[in-house]
Amino acid sequence: MKPDYRCVTATSQAEIEPHLAAWQDLMSRALEDNFYLSPVFLSAVLRHQVESHYLVVFVYCHESGTDRLVAVAPFSQERPTLKIPFTVLCGFVSPHGYLSHPLVDRDDSGGALNSLWEWLEQPTHPWQMVIFQGISETSPFLPQLKTMLDKRGRRYLSKRMFLRPMLERCENFEAYLASLSSARRKSYRRRWKQLAGDGAVEVALHRNLDQAGDLAERFLQLEQHSWKGLRGTAMACDSEEAGFFREIVDKSAREGKIFFVELKLNGKLIAMTTNFIIGHTLFAFKIAYDPDYQDYSPGILAEVQTVRLFHETPELVRGEGGATAESYLRSYWRELAEMHAYYIAMPRRLPHGYLSLLSSVWHVKKTFRNMTQTAPQPGSMNLFAAVPPAVNEALLACGQLV
Repeated sequence: MKPDYRCVTATSQAEIEPHLAAWQDLMSRALEDNFYLSPVFLSAVLRHQVESHYLVVFVYCHESGTDRLVAVAPFSQERPTLKIPFTVLCGFVSPHGYLSHPLVDRDDSGGALNSLWEWLEQPTHPWQMVIFQGISETSPFLPQLKTMLDKRGRRYLSKRMFLRPMLERCENFEAYLASLSSARRKSYRRRWKQLAGDGAVEVALHRNLDQAGDLAERFLQLEQHSWKGLRGTAMACDSEEAGFFREIVDKSAREGKIFFVELKLNGKLIAMTTNFIIGHTLFAFKIAYDPDYQDYSPGILAEVQTVRLFHETPELVRGEGGATAESYLRSYWRELAEMHAYYIAMPRRLPHGYLSLLSSVWHVKKTFRNMTQTAPQPGSMNLFAAVPPAVNEALLACGQLV
């Protein structure tokens, strides 16, 4: 018998609640590991950080008399703006994560995506475009999405967003150290020797419920004591942010999904990394250090110790940086994943015309950037020297459209 698919939408915490058990089960069958689409993370985000309208689509497959959840797709609905003059449905992006595409069953990704898209394209829905931000070029979800869209004859554009640091397992920790630049490697060893020479050094790894409550509070206090506290951006400076962090730590710790590393000198906490585990992937989240010990570079020492413990944990295969390539993490998590945004038109004229315009704008912007970045050879004519400033400004303005 052919499987039957149905989509159920939830627009509140009360409506999400009945799906949590099936959602947790889907995490073990998902096409890829994704902490940002786990029920623990997303429920906490929606409870503490989201004010705009959102909806979560749950796709169920009915086969052999049973219902099985095969996809979870969180969205936020955006009203028309000057940049995009019609209603858009965006893959949900939280303040702490960009992996916003649907979570799908690895054994039924095709059926799940087709069912989701049939629901999205219902003519009664107001949105005319779907945008997914932060899809990695190496994500196994991406070819599944492209195949589905090509089969349905749907128009879409992709835009490069940023590079994200990633961590791949080396043969061992020493091999990892050898992969660092000579300056980074020498600096780490010098700082570590300096720290060890000034007292008793302790590195503690926490992976379960033991001390979970204290861990959250210790990190919040450490972060507030740092430069983030002075700037007012530490999580402890905002009650909702602090509540969000306490919730994800408590629930993840109950499932044995935390990977928190503390660095202490003479019993005093001087740095801490907070990470979460989904499947075989370590998701880096936050790091904080005591500025009173900044001469040791305690944050970097704690990060490198985290990588050492990563290599000593057999079930971990990769790390997801959760940051852009401009982050300090780029120097220590050596692989890079190119992140893209995908603009997908619904089968209507207006969004198709908009994508055509957008494609032209991006082409002009790219051409203009390439020409301005190319230094003229000696004796050659500088083409842009003859371009009036007003024209240059107009081109730049077009390039900033999206």
